[in-house]
Amino acid sequence: MGHGKESVVEMKAQQSLTPKARAAINVFVKVNATIEPPTMDAVIRWTLQAERMKRDSLYVWVGKHGYRWRASRKQWVLLGAGK
Repeated sequence: MGHGKESVVEMKAQQSLTPKARAAINVFVKVNATIEPPTMDAVIRWTLQAERMKRDSLYVWVGKHGYRWRASRKQWVLLGAGK
């Protein structure tokens, strides 16, 4: 063990990573970082958790936390946080 070439398993996204999905994952991590200290392990865990969620479920989760998708700006906007 340890003498041969180590194999690397390539991880592939289960769903496409659209600008909307990428932004939703970012919001998921930011919201969780307000609840728990954002250690490197926590940020990785939240990112993977959000990436593995069904997109519709992720968008509902983000919406329940006060965000709405603005396609013209390609970003999730926190309602009540200005325009």
